[in-house]
Amino acid sequence: MDPWETVATLLDSEVPYGHRKSRDRAAQLKEKGNAYFSKSQPADTLRAVRLYTEAIFCAPWPAAEQRRLMSAVGNPGAWLLGDSTMHAADDAAILATCIGNRSAAFYDLGNVEDCLADIRYALELGVPKTSVQKLQNRRSNCLAWLKQKDNGGCHGNSVAKELEIVQLESTGFDDLCVRYTEEKGRYMEVTSTVAPGRCVLTEEPFAAVLREEFLLTHCNHCFKEAALIPCIWCDVVGYCGPGCRQLSWRRYHWVECRAMHMWIKVDWRMQLCLRVSTLSSEQIDLSRGVLPGLGIPPNGVFMGIPSGSCEVLSECGLVRTLVTHREEFMADMAQWETLEKMCDVLSRCFGGSLSKLFLKPSATQDSSPYSNGSLKAVFLHHLLQLHCNSHSVTMVTTKQGGSGLDVVGEVVLGAGLYCRTSLFNHSCFPNAICRFSGNRISVCVVQRLSPGDEVTICYGPQVGRMKTADRKAELKKKYYFDCNCVACSGTDKQLSRMEVVVDAFACPSCGGLLESRMGGVCVTCGHTPSCEEMRVLYEKRDELEALYMTLSKSLDKEESRAELLKCHALQSKILCKENRQLAKTRDTLAFVWAQNGDHRRAAHYCKLSCESVEATMGGSSVELGRELHKLALLLFQSGQHIKARAAAMRALSILNIHLSPEHLDCQELTHLLDACTGCV
Repeated sequence: MDPWETVATLLDSEVPYGHRKSRDRAAQLKEKGNAYFSKSQPADTLRAVRLYTEAIFCAPWPAAEQRRLMSAVGNPGAWLLGDSTMHAADDAAILATCIGNRSAAFYDLGNVEDCLADIRYALELGVPKTSVQKLQNRRSNCLAWLKQKDNGGCHGNSVAKELEIVQLESTGFDDLCVRYTEEKGRYMEVTSTVAPGRCVLTEEPFAAVLREEFLLTHCNHCFKEAALIPCIWCDVVGYCGPGCRQLSWRRYHWVECRAMHMWIKVDWRMQLCLRVSTLSSEQIDLSRGVLPGLGIPPNGVFMGIPSGSCEVLSECGLVRTLVTHREEFMADMAQWETLEKMCDVLSRCFGGSLSKLFLKPSATQDSSPYSNGSLKAVFLHHLLQLHCNSHSVTMVTTKQGGSGLDVVGEVVLGAGLYCRTSLFNHSCFPNAICRFSGNRISVCVVQRLSPGDEVTICYGPQVGRMKTADRKAELKKKYYFDCNCVACSGTDKQLSRMEVVVDAFACPSCGGLLESRMGGVCVTCGHTPSCEEMRVLYEKRDELEALYMTLSKSLDKEESRAELLKCHALQSKILCKENRQLAKTRDTLAFVWAQNGDHRRAAHYCKLSCESVEATMGGSSVELGRELHKLALLLFQSGQHIKARAAAMRALSILNIHLSPEHLDCQELTHLLDACTGCV
C-alpha cells in the first residue's frame, strides 16, 4: 500500500475523542514510576517523573472537569464530541494520585516550583484522604525553602548599573517600519537610532508545533518546560497550565486531538499546515476564489504593499501574503508530488471538520461550495509558505565541563510560523539575532543602527561557518534567491579576511596570512608558494589534524597530553594564528590543563582560542561570548581577578543579547563579576 494511503487510512479512522484514555494503563505506568522512585537515585527519579507524566496523560478525566473545560472555551468543535467521550466521576482518584506521586519526585529533585504546582492540582482533583496530609506537609516544606531563598538577597545590582545593561523587553513596533522595493521585496528598517542589545520585535507564533521527543516535558502551546497537565481527551500532549490548555483547544487542538497519537508520526509540516489553516480558516472566503485583504490570489504571488508600519497588517493578512515560490516548486516534480499527497491526506482526514468553519451561518446546507477540493488549495498554499517562512524554535542547553562551562549548543524544540519575523531579510553577517523563550521569538540587534538602516537576520548560512560559494548554493536551493549581502558581495575587506583566516596557512617566508588555495598569495609579503610547497602544507595539515583526533580520544593518559603539546607546536608553525583547527587544539589544551588544576596555563590557551573565534566569527558572536565565559572562569580560578572581571564583563555584554539576562549563563557571569569585585 502507498505510504501516504496508509497515513490517510490511520488518520481517517472514525474514533471518538478520549478513546485512548485508560485507567488501567495509567495505573500500570504509575506502578512502574513507583518502582523507579523507590531506588532513590537522581537518574531513576527522573525516569519516574517521565513515567508519572505518561500515567497522567492517559488517565481519564472526570466528566465534570470535561464539561467545565468545554464551557470555558465556548465549545469549538462541539459537533465532534459526544456523550461517549465522558468518563466516570471516580476517575479523578487515579489522576490525582499520579499527580501527587510526581510532586514527590519533583521534591526529591529540588524542583520546588513544579512540586507546588502538582500539589495544587492533586488537591483540587481530590486525592485519597490518606495522601492529603503528605501533600500539605510537602507544600509547607517547599514554601519554607522558597522563603529562605528569598531572604538570601539579590546579587548583581552594582554590576548591572556599571554595565548599563539594556533591558531586552518588547518594544512593540516603535523602532521598526516595513518597506517594499522590487529588488528586496518587503523588508524591515529602523526608524530611530538603536543600540546593540535592543529588542526591536517580540512575537508569539501564529502557529507552532512541538517535536515528539519534547511532548512529555514541554507545553504543547507555549513550549515552556514545566510540570505538565494533560489534554482532557487525548493522551499525547500536555500543557503548563489550564490557560494554555484552553487556548490550545479553542484555537486548533479540537481539530487534531482525535487522531493525535498518529498525527505526531507524520511530517511536521502537515501538522503545522493544519494548525495554520485552522487558525486562518474564518478569514478565508473560498467562494470568492481569492484570499481577500491585499488582492493575493491563491497561488500566493505578491501584488505589492504600501510602505508603512508593520502594525498595519493583521496576522492573517500577513500569513496570506507570505511568499510561496510556487513556480520553483513545480519545477521539481518529485517535491511537488509529495506536497500534493500531503494535501490529499489533509483534505481527506480533516476537510470535514474544517469545512464547517469555512461555511457561513446561512450556507450550512449539504450543497456547500466549500468542498475538500477547495480546502486542498488552501492546504497547498500554506505548505508552500512553510518551506520558506517557518522558523526552527530552539533552546540553548549547557553542561559543566573540566575547563569551566561547556556549552552543548542549541536543541530544536519544534517549528513555528512568525508573521512579522518572516519580513526580515537574510544576511550572512546579520546585524540582529533571533532568540526564543519557549516559542516566543525576540529579534535583538547586535550592532548600532541608524534611522533607515535595514535590520537583517540569518536564515542559517553564516560567515565563519561556511564558505561563500557554499552559503550561496544552500540559500538558492532552500530559499530560491541569490544572496548578495555584504559578506557575499566581497565589498567588506574585514569580512573577506574573516572567511580567509578560518583555514589559512602561515606564510613560509614571513609567517603572515596565506590563503589555503592553490595559487594563494600572502597578504603580508605577497609571496606565492609553488604548487609543491602548497601540497606539502596540505599534507602536514591533514596529518596533524588526524593526530589531534587520535590524541583527543585519550587525554586521560599523560603521554597523550605530551604529544598534544607537540602537535600544537607543529600546527603553530604551518597554520595562521587564527586558523580554526589551531583554535580547536588550543581549546582542548585549555581543557586538559584545567582538569589537571593548572588554571593559569589553561587560561593562556583559552585566550588564544578567543582571539581565533573573534577573528573568524566576529566580535559580537555568541561563539565569542561562550569562549570569553570559559576564559573568565579560568582567570578567576587562577587568581587573575582583574583580567577575569574584564573577560566576564565582555562575555556578559554579548550573552545578554544572545541568551537574555535571565539565562543561567548570564546569571553565573553576574555572580562572577560580583566575586571579582570583592577580590580586587
